[in-house]
Amino acid sequence: MNIFKPNSGPLYRNINIASRLYGIEQYKIQYHNTIAEYLDSIWDEEVLLEEVNRIEGLTGEPESAYTAMRAFISGMGVEGQEGYVRSQRERLISAIGGLEPDQTGYLIDDVALDCTEPVATTNLTASIQSNGGADTGTFTFSNLTGQSVTANLLFAAFEVDAIQYSVSDITLPSVVSLLLIGVDANDEFKPYVLQVFIEEPDYVVGDHVLQGFATNLLLFDVDESAPGGFRTIALGSAGTITLNPIGSIGEGGGAEGDMNMTINAELEFTKVDN
Repeated sequence: MNIFKPNSGPLYRNINIASRLYGIEQYKIQYHNTIAEYLDSIWDEEVLLEEVNRIEGLTGEPESAYTAMRAFISGMGVEGQEGYVRSQRERLISAIGGLEPDQTGYLIDDVALDCTEPVATTNLTASIQSNGGADTGTFTFSNLTGQSVTANLLFAAFEVDAIQYSVSDITLPSVVSLLLIGVDANDEFKPYVLQVFIEEPDYVVGDHVLQGFATNLLLFDVDESAPGGFRTIALGSAGTITLNPIGSIGEGGGAEGDMNMTINAELEFTKVDN
């Protein structure tokens, strides 16, 4: 259940593309068949409840904190009595069989893009090295006013970990994230952050062309008034990330996150409110 989008489950279709595909009989059947397959091959109530019990033991939280989770997995109570909750398996099978009431779709209205004004862009170049925990290098771009900005990782490293390496497993394949933090010595050491995404199977020596969000760049500046303390400046549009042999992506071993990377890319500025 999504408390912010009531009555939208269990067959959630809160994205325009998903909603449209579901309206095509061929893809609706495919969706239903895939759910049924997952219920048979992956969804195992006993295993899930064991994991809930394990987490409860680790955290020491009271049993009441896991009531809703257990009810979601295996249901709760007796039908016809107060507090009865059907299991997720029962709800999905009922929905696939067309026995559930209409589910609400919370969709964003389609709005025609305004292409009358050209998108503002900037060229970004970078040369970054990390070896044995020593982070050096710079990334350079021009801001919306045309002023050149060079963010230096070595200067930032005096205060923070200038290169932060992580792997996200929420997608398949996993994605390597490199968070590069630099400061502009010509502007009172103003900090900037460049986030580099590369799909894990592609995190090898060679040239990697920007594509979608799988292999791309996000440029931020620090803005304490913005949510999370960062403001998005630009998103990668075209270009290449080059990984050279060193550390974990080349020969000779080295610490995880060691790298020798160059970037030559075009970024599109995000919309700026006047």
